[in-house]
Amino acid sequence: MTASAHRVGGGAIRTIRERDGASLERTTPRHPARNHFLLLAPEPALSYLRDLAIALEIDRNVTMVPGGSLDGVLSECLEWHKHAGPFQRMHVVWEWDGCDVEHMEASWRTVEEAVWEQIALRPRLIVCRPSFLLWILWHFEDVESEHATPESIRKRVEALLKKTVGAHVSGLHGRTVAHLDDALRRARRERRLRQDGELGWPMEVGSDLHELVLFWYRLARREWTA
Repeated sequence: MTASAHRVGGGAIRTIRERDGASLERTTPRHPARNHFLLLAPEPALSYLRDLAIALEIDRNVTMVPGGSLDGVLSECLEWHKHAGPFQRMHVVWEWDGCDVEHMEASWRTVEEAVWEQIALRPRLIVCRPSFLLWILWHFEDVESEHATPESIRKRVEALLKKTVGAHVSGLHGRTVAHLDDALRRARRERRLRQDGELGWPMEVGSDLHELVLFWYRLARREWTA
Protein backbone atom coordinates (compact mmCIF):
# COMPACT_ATOMS: atom_id res chain seq x y z
CA MET A 1 0.00 0.00 0.00
CA THR A 2 1.40 3.41 -0.92
CA ALA A 3 0.20 6.63 0.71
CA SER A 4 1.50 10.12 1.25
CA ALA A 5 0.87 12.49 4.12
CA HIS A 6 2.46 15.36 5.94
CA ARG A 7 3.32 16.47 9.40
CA VAL A 8 1.68 19.81 10.08
CA GLY A 9 3.62 22.90 10.96
CA GLY A 10 6.05 22.71 8.07
CA GLY A 11 7.52 19.32 8.89
CA ALA A 12 9.06 17.13 6.24
CA ILE A 13 6.76 15.29 3.88
CA ARG A 14 6.95 11.54 4.29
CA THR A 15 5.88 8.81 1.89
CA ILE A 16 4.82 5.45 3.28
CA ARG A 17 6.44 2.63 1.37
CA GLU A 18 4.92 -0.67 0.36
CA ARG A 19 4.26 -2.82 3.42
CA ASP A 20 6.18 -5.99 4.09
CA GLY A 21 6.05 -8.55 6.87
CA ALA A 22 8.64 -6.79 9.00
CA SER A 23 6.54 -3.63 9.13
CA LEU A 24 3.92 -5.45 11.19
CA GLU A 25 6.32 -6.61 13.87
CA ARG A 26 6.19 -5.02 17.31
CA THR A 27 8.34 -1.91 17.19
CA THR A 28 10.57 -0.55 19.94
CA PRO A 29 10.04 3.14 20.85
CA ARG A 30 12.96 5.29 19.68
CA HIS A 31 12.15 8.19 21.98
CA PRO A 32 9.55 9.04 24.64
CA ALA A 33 5.99 9.41 23.33
CA ARG A 34 5.18 12.37 25.57
CA ASN A 35 2.94 14.85 23.77
CA HIS A 36 3.33 13.13 20.40
CA PHE A 37 0.10 12.25 18.65
CA LEU A 38 -1.19 10.69 15.44
CA LEU A 39 -4.38 11.86 13.73
CA LEU A 40 -6.10 10.18 10.77
CA ALA A 41 -8.96 12.19 9.29
CA PRO A 42 -10.72 12.90 5.99
CA GLU A 43 -10.96 16.30 4.38
CA PRO A 44 -12.35 18.80 5.33
CA ALA A 45 -11.86 17.60 8.94
CA LEU A 46 -8.11 17.38 8.38
CA SER A 47 -7.95 20.97 7.15
CA TYR A 48 -10.00 22.26 10.09
CA LEU A 49 -7.96 20.34 12.67
CA ARG A 50 -4.68 21.37 11.06
CA ASP A 51 -5.64 25.04 11.42
CA LEU A 52 -6.77 24.43 15.00
CA ALA A 53 -3.45 22.80 15.90
CA ILE A 54 -1.54 25.73 14.38
CA ALA A 55 -3.69 28.24 16.27
CA LEU A 56 -3.02 26.37 19.53
CA GLU A 57 0.70 26.07 18.70
CA ILE A 58 0.67 22.30 19.08
CA ASP A 59 1.13 21.52 15.37
CA ARG A 60 4.61 20.13 15.95
CA ASN A 61 3.15 17.57 18.34
CA VAL A 62 0.64 16.12 15.88
CA THR A 63 1.34 13.99 12.82
CA MET A 64 -1.70 14.30 10.55
CA VAL A 65 -2.54 11.71 7.94
CA PRO A 66 -5.37 11.78 5.34
CA GLY A 67 -7.81 8.91 5.84
CA GLY A 68 -11.36 8.29 4.79
CA SER A 69 -12.36 4.73 5.66
CA LEU A 70 -11.69 1.99 8.17
CA ASP A 71 -10.14 -0.27 5.54
CA GLY A 72 -6.69 1.30 5.74
CA VAL A 73 -6.62 2.36 9.38
CA LEU A 74 -4.70 -0.64 10.70
CA SER A 75 -1.86 -0.41 8.19
CA GLU A 76 -1.71 3.38 8.53
CA CYS A 77 -1.47 3.26 12.33
CA LEU A 78 1.29 0.63 12.28
CA GLU A 79 3.25 2.24 9.46
CA TRP A 80 3.17 5.70 10.97
CA HIS A 81 4.14 4.33 14.36
CA LYS A 82 7.15 2.75 12.68
CA HIS A 83 8.18 5.78 10.59
CA ALA A 84 7.19 8.72 12.82
CA GLY A 85 6.32 7.27 16.23
CA PRO A 86 6.00 6.31 18.91
CA PHE A 87 2.80 8.16 19.75
CA GLN A 88 1.15 8.87 23.04
CA ARG A 89 -2.30 8.71 21.45
CA MET A 90 -3.87 7.91 18.10
CA HIS A 91 -7.14 9.52 17.00
CA VAL A 92 -9.16 8.38 13.98
CA VAL A 93 -11.90 10.69 12.70
CA TRP A 94 -14.38 8.82 10.55
CA GLU A 95 -17.50 9.93 8.67
CA TRP A 96 -20.24 7.29 8.85
CA ASP A 97 -23.62 7.02 7.15
CA GLY A 98 -25.03 4.69 9.81
CA CYS A 99 -25.12 1.60 7.59
CA ASP A 100 -23.71 -1.89 8.30
CA VAL A 101 -23.42 -1.37 12.05
CA GLU A 102 -22.35 -4.91 12.93
CA HIS A 103 -19.76 -5.09 10.16
CA MET A 104 -18.29 -1.71 11.03
CA GLU A 105 -18.11 -2.45 14.75
CA ALA A 106 -16.41 -5.78 14.05
CA SER A 107 -13.94 -4.02 11.74
CA TRP A 108 -13.09 -1.46 14.40
CA ARG A 109 -12.62 -4.13 17.07
CA THR A 110 -10.14 -5.84 14.75
CA VAL A 111 -8.23 -2.58 14.33
CA GLU A 112 -8.17 -1.90 18.07
CA GLU A 113 -6.99 -5.37 18.98
CA ALA A 114 -4.31 -5.52 16.27
CA VAL A 115 -2.87 -2.10 17.12
CA TRP A 116 -2.82 -3.02 20.81
CA GLU A 117 -1.05 -6.30 20.11
CA GLN A 118 1.58 -4.63 17.94
CA ILE A 119 2.34 -1.40 19.81
CA ALA A 120 0.40 -1.56 23.11
CA LEU A 121 -1.75 1.45 22.22
CA ARG A 122 -5.49 1.66 21.62
CA PRO A 123 -6.53 4.13 18.91
CA ARG A 124 -9.50 6.35 19.71
CA LEU A 125 -12.27 6.44 17.09
CA ILE A 126 -14.30 9.64 16.71
CA VAL A 127 -17.37 9.03 14.57
CA CYS A 128 -19.04 11.90 12.72
CA ARG A 129 -22.54 10.91 11.63
CA PRO A 130 -23.37 11.66 8.90
CA SER A 131 -20.37 13.95 8.21
CA PHE A 132 -17.73 16.12 9.83
CA LEU A 133 -19.62 19.25 8.73
CA LEU A 134 -22.20 18.52 11.43
CA TRP A 135 -19.60 19.86 13.87
CA ILE A 136 -19.29 23.04 11.83
CA LEU A 137 -23.07 23.46 11.64
CA TRP A 138 -23.30 23.17 15.44
CA HIS A 139 -21.35 26.41 15.64
CA PHE A 140 -24.43 28.18 14.29
CA GLU A 141 -27.60 26.21 14.96
CA ASP A 142 -29.25 23.03 16.13
CA VAL A 143 -29.70 20.18 13.68
CA GLU A 144 -32.86 18.16 13.24
CA SER A 145 -31.98 14.50 12.73
CA GLU A 146 -34.65 13.79 10.16
CA HIS A 147 -33.23 16.43 7.81
CA ALA A 148 -29.52 15.84 8.48
CA THR A 149 -28.07 14.36 5.29
CA PRO A 150 -24.49 15.07 4.24
CA GLU A 151 -25.71 17.18 1.31
CA SER A 152 -28.23 19.21 3.33
CA ILE A 153 -25.62 19.87 6.03
CA ARG A 154 -23.06 20.97 3.45
CA LYS A 155 -25.47 23.38 1.79
CA ARG A 156 -26.56 24.85 5.12
CA VAL A 157 -22.98 25.35 6.27
CA GLU A 158 -22.07 27.09 3.02
CA ALA A 159 -25.08 29.41 3.32
CA LEU A 160 -24.33 30.31 6.94
CA LEU A 161 -20.65 30.98 6.30
CA LYS A 162 -21.50 33.39 3.50
CA LYS A 163 -23.67 35.40 5.90
CA THR A 164 -21.43 35.50 8.93
CA VAL A 165 -17.82 36.09 7.86
CA GLY A 166 -15.81 38.59 5.90
CA ALA A 167 -13.81 37.85 2.81
CA HIS A 168 -10.52 38.31 4.72
CA VAL A 169 -11.14 35.21 6.88
CA SER A 170 -10.21 31.83 5.42
CA GLY A 171 -10.48 28.22 6.53
CA LEU A 172 -13.26 26.53 8.48
CA HIS A 173 -11.51 27.03 11.79
CA GLY A 174 -10.90 30.73 11.30
CA ARG A 175 -14.45 31.27 10.09
CA THR A 176 -16.09 29.47 13.01
CA VAL A 177 -13.86 29.83 16.08
CA ALA A 178 -15.85 32.83 17.33
CA HIS A 179 -18.81 30.46 17.74
CA LEU A 180 -16.93 27.62 19.43
CA ASP A 181 -18.84 28.11 22.69
CA ASP A 182 -22.09 27.32 20.88
CA ALA A 183 -20.66 24.24 19.15
CA LEU A 184 -19.35 22.82 22.44
CA ARG A 185 -22.64 23.46 24.17
CA ARG A 186 -24.63 21.71 21.44
CA ALA A 187 -22.20 18.81 21.17
CA ARG A 188 -22.30 18.15 24.92
CA ARG A 189 -26.07 18.40 25.03
CA GLU A 190 -26.53 16.04 22.10
CA ARG A 191 -24.05 13.60 23.62
CA ARG A 192 -26.19 13.39 26.77
CA LEU A 193 -29.44 12.96 24.84
CA ARG A 194 -28.61 10.61 22.01
CA GLN A 195 -28.58 6.82 21.87
CA ASP A 196 -25.20 5.19 21.32
CA GLY A 197 -24.23 1.75 20.12
CA GLU A 198 -22.20 -0.87 21.92
CA LEU A 199 -18.90 0.85 21.09
CA GLY A 200 -20.20 4.32 21.89
CA TRP A 201 -20.92 5.25 18.28
CA PRO A 202 -23.85 7.61 17.63
CA MET A 203 -26.89 5.59 16.62
CA GLU A 204 -28.43 8.80 15.33
CA VAL A 205 -27.05 12.10 14.08
CA GLY A 206 -24.11 13.12 16.25
CA SER A 207 -20.38 13.42 16.80
CA ASP A 208 -17.87 13.43 19.66
CA LEU A 209 -15.38 15.62 17.83
CA HIS A 210 -15.64 18.10 20.67
CA GLU A 211 -13.69 15.63 22.82
CA LEU A 212 -10.66 15.96 20.53
CA VAL A 213 -11.01 19.75 20.35
CA LEU A 214 -11.12 20.04 24.15
CA PHE A 215 -8.22 17.62 24.53
CA TRP A 216 -6.10 19.80 22.25
CA TYR A 217 -7.03 22.91 24.23
CA ARG A 218 -5.87 21.17 27.42
CA LEU A 219 -2.68 20.07 25.69
CA ALA A 220 -2.03 23.69 24.73
CA ARG A 221 -2.82 24.74 28.32
CA ARG A 222 -5.67 26.86 27.09
CA GLU A 223 -8.48 25.18 28.98
CA TRP A 224 -11.83 26.08 27.41
CA THR A 225 -14.23 27.05 30.17
CA ALA A 226 -17.48 27.40 28.20
